[in-house]
Amino acid sequence: MENRDKTKTREQLLKELEKANKRVAELEKFENESKQAEVALKESEEKYRTLVEYSSDLIFQIDNNGIVLSVNQAAAGVLGRKPKEISGKNISELFPEEINKSYKRDLKKVFETGEESIKEGTIPVGEHTMWISTSLNPKRDSAGKIMWVFGVSRDITERKRAEEALEESNENFRQVVSSITTIIWKAEVGKNGAFENTYISPVVDELLELPPGTIKNDWEIFFSYIKPEYLEQVNNAFREAIKSPGKVINCEYEVLKENGRTAWFHSKGRIFRKNEKLYVFGSTNDITERKVAEVALQESEKKYRDLFEKSEDASLVIHNGKFIDCNQATINMLGYNSKDELLMMHPSELSPEKQADGKLSFTKANEMMKIAFRNGSHRFEWIHKRFNGDGFPVEVLLTAISTDEENQIIHAVLRDITKRNQTEELLQKSEEKYRLLADNSMDAIWQMDKKLVFTYISPSVNNILGYTVDEWVGTRLSQHTSTKEFFKMSRKALYAIKNFKKFKHLTFEAVMLKKDGNEVPIEITGRLLLNKKGLPIGLQGTTRDITERKKADKELKKHRQHLEETVKQRTGEIENKSKKLEESQNALTFLLEDVNDARFELEKTNLQLQIANKEMESFTYSVSHDLRAPLRAILGFSNKFTEIYGGKVDEEGTRLLNVINANTKKMGMLIDDLLAFSRMGRSDMRKVKVDIKGLAHETWNEQKDQYAGRNIKLTIKDMPVAKGDRNMLRQVLFNLLYNAAKFSKYKEVSIIEVGAKTRDSETIYYVKDNGAGFDMRYKDKLFQVFQRLHSDREFEGTGVGLAIVKKVIDMHGGKVRAESEPDKETTIYFSLPIA
Repeated sequence: MENRDKTKTREQLLKELEKANKRVAELEKFENESKQAEVALKESEEKYRTLVEYSSDLIFQIDNNGIVLSVNQAAAGVLGRKPKEISGKNISELFPEEINKSYKRDLKKVFETGEESIKEGTIPVGEHTMWISTSLNPKRDSAGKIMWVFGVSRDITERKRAEEALEESNENFRQVVSSITTIIWKAEVGKNGAFENTYISPVVDELLELPPGTIKNDWEIFFSYIKPEYLEQVNNAFREAIKSPGKVINCEYEVLKENGRTAWFHSKGRIFRKNEKLYVFGSTNDITERKVAEVALQESEKKYRDLFEKSEDASLVIHNGKFIDCNQATINMLGYNSKDELLMMHPSELSPEKQADGKLSFTKANEMMKIAFRNGSHRFEWIHKRFNGDGFPVEVLLTAISTDEENQIIHAVLRDITKRNQTEELLQKSEEKYRLLADNSMDAIWQMDKKLVFTYISPSVNNILGYTVDEWVGTRLSQHTSTKEFFKMSRKALYAIKNFKKFKHLTFEAVMLKKDGNEVPIEITGRLLLNKKGLPIGLQGTTRDITERKKADKELKKHRQHLEETVKQRTGEIENKSKKLEESQNALTFLLEDVNDARFELEKTNLQLQIANKEMESFTYSVSHDLRAPLRAILGFSNKFTEIYGGKVDEEGTRLLNVINANTKKMGMLIDDLLAFSRMGRSDMRKVKVDIKGLAHETWNEQKDQYAGRNIKLTIKDMPVAKGDRNMLRQVLFNLLYNAAKFSKYKEVSIIEVGAKTRDSETIYYVKDNGAGFDMRYKDKLFQVFQRLHSDREFEGTGVGLAIVKKVIDMHGGKVRAESEPDKETTIYFSLPIA
């Protein structure tokens, strides 16, 4: 029994010992874990202290009395102290009074409410001010009592500056928007495509001449002022852009203002996506002035082209020493067949080797162009050479358009002065004859101005009054007469000038003083000199010495009484001789008057010629600057635009650019044809024998390359030689073959035939094709300018080609007619004299 009890006790002890060992192991484990936790806590606290210490934020602890318990290095650095110098101090010792009051209010609120406080404010840092955002968080003990406040302040100075800059930028934007005449607009695009949260700058009311505040950011009100015919176009532009975010909205349209006037607007914008939402932003400008300018430019370009091509003076444009353009007058003047042929020539090839002064044409031409580039323009005379080698004189006007060394452009106007030189030569010969007659006349022939100052007198004045021509010209009438005689003579002269509309000529006798002081009786015959406006500018006439006649009169009177009976028988003879003498004298006077009249008319004609030349120069200048350059500019800039922005322009924009190019080229073709038509009637005809068959082959070879790829069967039969102007007939055949090829282009095989038949004294030639044909009811319109029987879509053209054909044949005394059936064939007949 006892042994059993002992055993039980030992087993129990072993169990207790085992339990004790487990407890010791648990305590050791707990102690190890506690030590590890203590180490981890120390490491965590160390990391926290490091984080706090090296944080750029200002971190601090303050109790409810405002005592700073701790601060990190960043906070102490802002105050310009060390952390240990700040700990234990009241905040009132650290900041100015206003900041202290603010902190104390915030701390009191946190201790009273137990809620976090977040506030922005400024603190002084040296000479500067720092913006900070401060967060105050209450910290409690185990009983829940707030023991102190944990604060974090973050430097937000840069953010504040950015906000101020943004606000300033926004204000500047508002000021700009309110001061410019551009409408700025933006909106959010709703799911149904409608615009929401719209903004439209207030200047829209001003541009539409509405009371301020009428539009009020309402798209529907703004769109109501767009003219109905443009509304769909504008809506489509916005709808297409909404479908493709990033696509540019670009449209022009006309608006109807409140007062009934219209204006042109241009809107440009873009759809963009942000935060899964679509927005539209753009601007609208009033482009009315630009539109008006564009219309004016188009009119100016048309005027320029008309003037340029209709000018009878030759006009050429030279770029860096090469021809780039010329008008039809140039081709006609120089005798070339086409513009392309002439433009292939070098400028030096249009002049003989040397000029009239012996200088090389090449050297002298460079000198003339240098003067033009230096002075802007230069006028001079030149010898040019026609295609056939004949030289002829021209007057040249060079005008510098661009003086850039790498882009030198000069405009040359050539005027054939052959006839003018001939006229001047005739005038010179006429003046020489007049001068010869005046120099050898026994009467003194003179001219004086309105102040009675002599401007011309013939050498006969020496025989009559003893003066040389130089001694007389420039003197006054009063210097050669007595006061009484001057009064009598000047009264007659001034009366004639004053009453020039009624006055024809005057004849009277007077007394003048010779150089030696003696008096001499004279007879004066005069008439008015008029300027180009028909106003008097002086007098011209003759002075005749009638001393002998006066002596004869005196002798006759002296002996009349003594010889009355004797003289009575011969009185009739003497009177007859005297009458014949007077008639002879008057006849000579009238002859001189006729000579003066002829000279006056010649001078008047010369003045009119000079005026016409100046007007033509002005006309040519207008041609060169108002038509050719703008037309070229349209084509050049549209091509440049297509080259640069071709990939950025939508399909409609590309179509419009193509329309501009096509119509510009068509305009050039139309002007060329019109000028060719207008000049054809003024061209001098040089009739020679013309091989029509050879000419037909020649004109076909010039144009056949443009029909490459077509099946054309051309038959040119043997034809009689004609008599006419070769260049003109060449134009006829060129136009007819061109039309035959054009109007048969839709046939699988184009059949063209050229032939002739002789009848009486003329040959009837024809050009036949199997093309579109026409209704013979409209045959009278066929040869009229601009009368076309087919649309541009079917067949291109200007309606001038057949008009030129008719004009040329009419000038040759022939006739033109046509026979045709729709969609079968057309035959054009024209007759010419037999060579």
